[in-house]
This record gives sequence, C-alpha cells and structure tokens, in this order.
Amino acid sequence: MKKNKRKNETVVINKDPLATTTIGKLDTKENGPIFAIVGIAIFVVCIFCLPYLSEWIANFSFTPPTIVQNPNTPETPTDDGSDEDNETTYYDLTDDLRITLDTVTFQNFVVDETNRAISLDAVISGGSSNNLFQNTNYYLEIYTNDELLLDRMRLIPTTTGTVFHFALSLRSNVTPSDISKVAIVIKEEEDYPAVELNEVDGVPTFVCTKDNETVTYRFALEEEVYVLKEIEEEALYETDATDYETKLAEYNELYDSYSNIDGVTTHLNPLSNGFSFNTTIDLEEVGSAVYQRTFTKDIYYPLNTDVRIVAFELSASLYTCE
Repeated sequence: MKKNKRKNETVVINKDPLATTTIGKLDTKENGPIFAIVGIAIFVVCIFCLPYLSEWIANFSFTPPTIVQNPNTPETPTDDGSDEDNETTYYDLTDDLRITLDTVTFQNFVVDETNRAISLDAVISGGSSNNLFQNTNYYLEIYTNDELLLDRMRLIPTTTGTVFHFALSLRSNVTPSDISKVAIVIKEEEDYPAVELNEVDGVPTFVCTKDNETVTYRFALEEEVYVLKEIEEEALYETDATDYETKLAEYNELYDSYSNIDGVTTHLNPLSNGFSFNTTIDLEEVGSAVYQRTFTKDIYYPLNTDVRIVAFELSASLYTCE
C-alpha cells in the first residue's frame, strides 16, 4: 500500500492586515475521485428507483378499521310508500286516454262529478278472461295536477269476458274536480306496507267499515307474521234506505247459503225499523273447498292470509280500516 508522505514546510506569517496566510496543505488528489464516483452512483440509483418508490408510497395508504354495527340496533326505515324500482307513470286525464299494460288496455276514463265516481273500461287482447284480474292485482290511482295521490282503487271485475267496465265511487274526502292525472299500477304482496293491529280481548284485530257494513278480521301471530283466522261480517239496514228491499233480499240469500256449515254461525234479525245481519267464520274449521265455493264476496280471504294483503286491498276498495 502506498503511503502519503508528509512534507514539513515553514509557515511564513505576513503581518499585512489584508494579506492571507497559508498554515498548511492537505493532499487529497488520490481519494477525491472515489467520493465523487460513489456520490454519482447513489444519485443514479435514486433516480432509477424513484418511480417504484412513488408507487409503493401511493399503495401504502391508511385503511380505517371496519366498524361492525350492533345487530340489535334497528336500521333506519327507508320505505316511504314509494317504489323506486317501479316508478309510477302519470297520465293526463283526457277523453282519448289509453293505457296499455301487457295484454290489457284501459280506456274511456270518465269522472262523474254529480255522482262522485270515476269509470273506465278494460279490454283484454289475445284471449280472455276474468282470470287475468284474479291473478294480477290492478289498481287505479288518481292524482292532482301536482301528482299528489288522492286515492287508490282496486279493479275487480263483476263479469267475465274480455271487456270490463268499472264504476268506482270516490271517497268523501276526494273532490272530483281535483282529479287531473291517473295511473294504472300492478301491486305485489311485497309492495304492501306493514300494518299495526289492535288487540281486542287479547286477539289481534283489524276492523273495516263501508256504508252499512262492518267486517272484523282476527289474526294470530305465526313466525312473526299476523295471519288470518276468523272473519265476522255485520250489516245494519234501516227501512228508509233507498236500497232496503234489495239488501234484505241479498242478505236473506246469504243467510240461507251460510246456514248449516260447520264453523259458521249466522243470524238475520228483523228489527222494528230494519234488519241486522251477522256471520262469524272460523277459517280453521270450515273446509277450504266449501269456503271457496260459498264465500265469494271480495271481503272474504282464505285461512292464514297475511294482514298486509287484507288491509291494502280493502283500503283500495273504499273501506275505512283500523
């Protein structure tokens, strides 16, 4: 190894105030280039690795811990009665309005302000029949010009065939002149909102009234769903009613039809100023075949029907329910 030789030189001090004085020398001519080469190499490596370093820094981001919500904490309800997946189509109520859904065309919409009613026709193309309305729940919705829902009415045919006429009475709180738009919608069971029931003698009960008739539905809670177990129908008509004779004949026929059926108690009582009718049906005791054949009115639902179906459909049939 070659050693550096030191040279001892005499230091001459210049006493001139502005003169510089050399006190020694350091000979680095052999080590200087090595430091320069190492520095350049480090710089080149940093430049080469800079893109990889930037990518690593970008990927190294802080991920906050996931907070698991307490399963016992109820979620905020979001159902406001609207159906975002099936948006309602509103139609201006005009004389030539035609609404077609699948094979059914709804037309001839008329608002009768004098008799407080709205009527329309439904025409089925490509065949019959009444089964289409039995298997599909069609509803007429009426709106103001600002698309405020006034009422919803279920379309239930009273005849068979391919052409149906519907004449629907308006509720007392609906002003006929306010009706500016209509919609035809199809509702499924999952569209029906939840229902709160009152308990009468410990039995969950739902009561619907319309004109002179009252229907009481009694339910049982099974698997967190209120299902129908019993129906009680009551009617009271006075002799001064315009349709008294027609109703008396109708309920006489129902009384004869309902009598002597297991699980059914029925009474038709004459009053000094009219008559009363009462029928109670134990759905668990009445045979299903007999029930379907005998109890054909729209107020009758089969055993274990969900309360949501009863409430939604009867409300759409102009019953007041609670």
